[in-house]
Formats: sequence, C-alpha cells, structure tokens
Amino acid sequence: MSDWTSSEAKEFLDIIRGEMEKVVREQVVRQSLSSTCLAVVIDSSDPSAIIVRLLSSPADGSQDLSVRNKSGSILEDGDSVWLQYWGGDYTNAYIAVRNMGDTEADITATGIGAISFAEVQTLTPGQKTQALSNAGAASVEHASQHAVGGGDPIAPADIGAVSVEAYTYSDAQKAQIQANLAVPNAIYGTWTPTITMLSGTITSYSISYAQYQKIGNFVTINVGFTISNKGTGSGAIYFTLPPGLNASRSTLYGRETTISGKMVQVLAEGGSAYAVYYDNSSAWVNGVAFVITGSYKAA
Repeated sequence: MSDWTSSEAKEFLDIIRGEMEKVVREQVVRQSLSSTCLAVVIDSSDPSAIIVRLLSSPADGSQDLSVRNKSGSILEDGDSVWLQYWGGDYTNAYIAVRNMGDTEADITATGIGAISFAEVQTLTPGQKTQALSNAGAASVEHASQHAVGGGDPIAPADIGAVSVEAYTYSDAQKAQIQANLAVPNAIYGTWTPTITMLSGTITSYSISYAQYQKIGNFVTINVGFTISNKGTGSGAIYFTLPPGLNASRSTLYGRETTISGKMVQVLAEGGSAYAVYYDNSSAWVNGVAFVITGSYKAA
C-alpha cells in the first residue's frame, strides 16, 4: 500500500489502532488485579531465583515456581512466604513477605519477629520476650501462651491467653488460666427451702427439687414444690433462698402447674422470696404446685 492517505489506508490504521487499544486495556486491567497467595520455599540456594511451591501444588515439584525475593529477608528452605502477582498469572509473581522464619537470628531487636510453630517451643525466655516485643505485644513471661500454649507452666503473673493447644494443659493449669482471665467458677448446689404463707400455717407441703447455680455475684435458682394442704395459710407464699445467698431486690417468675396453670410472679429480697399470681391474687387451694426459676444478684 503506497498511499497512506487513501481511505483504504486510513481504514487499515483504524483497525490496527483499535486492536492495540484493546491489548493495552486488557494489560492495564491485568496489572490492576493484584492477588496474594501462600507458598513454601523449596530451594533458596540462588537468592535471585527462589524456588517456591504453592500450598495447592503437587508435592512432586511439577508446578514449582522460580520467583524474585522482594521481602527484604534472607530466606531459607521451608520458610513460609506470601507471593504477590497480577492478573492470575504466576509468571510475574514475587515474594512480598516472609511469613515465618526458622533461625535464631530472626529473634533480635531489629528482626522481623515472625517465627514458626516448631521454633516457638524451643525459644529461650529472652527470645520469647523479644519476639513479643517485635510484634508489639505486651511483655509477658511466656510467648507460647500467645502462639502455642501447652509447654510452659501457667503462673498467676502470666497473661493467661492460650491457643487451641490448651487441651494439653493439666487441670491445675486450666484452673489458673481461668483465674488469670478473671472468669469465676460456677458453683452448683441444692437446698431445702422452708415454705410459709403471709398469714396462717400450712399443714403440709413437699419439695420436688431446689437447685441453684452461682457464678460470681449472680445466682440462678430452680425450685418446685407442692402445697398438699394449705391449712389456715393465706396470702402470698414465701420460700427461703439458698443459705448464704441472700438476694438484692429482684423479680423471678414461675407457673402453677396442677390447678390453674396461671403464671406466677416472684419477688426475691434478702433471704427469702414470695410468690403470687400474675394479677397479684393469692387464692390458693389444696394441691397447688409451683415451678419457679430466675436469677438475682447476691446481696
């Protein structure tokens, strides 16, 4: 084509321009789609071409990659690293961050402070303290309580935070961890409440069950009783609370289960609680039975 000003030449150039613009746009999109993935260093003998293997790659090495190291760290075989790449193409990948180290040199005041699971269990107390300092964590006696747990004794001065390795702890260690975290122990018990009425005397009643749980200052009770013969008793029904667990003024709830099926409101205060029907009535008859439950703050 000798005349580049002809209409045919202009049409040809427009086609080429359009294809080039398409290629450039696709390349820009690919470069903007940055991704990361986790890999393991297989061969670090050549610092300019580190051989890595993706966690999803086969163990035979058929899909190992040769990548550049831009992490700023000296890598060793077995190190865990993060790769950065664009557009789903691993050929442009490079090592951006070393995820775990395997040498004592890592645990220095200027080191990265990231260490492997296995190494944590072999560190000296000084190295553990330095690793936490590098990571910006509060100074504690046992770094493995943050990373591993299990191997170190749990003392009252320790922070008490543990990992999934807590299942290896002894009962004493678990109790100490609970104390460190200020989690109160749950106390379970039963008691035999005394049943009375506002006036008169009940001839006979029976206790089906009376259970309580105390966590910190909060007490939960579950009590069931039947008044087989109310005698001369009338008015609100009173029952005593667990010994030594007096209540701050609190409202509980319950139900009469054999005669009316009505809801019951209960006010607990001091060493006892009294019950009336939901509408504040108290027309009891022989054979009424109650199930009452609820929580209150110990006085």
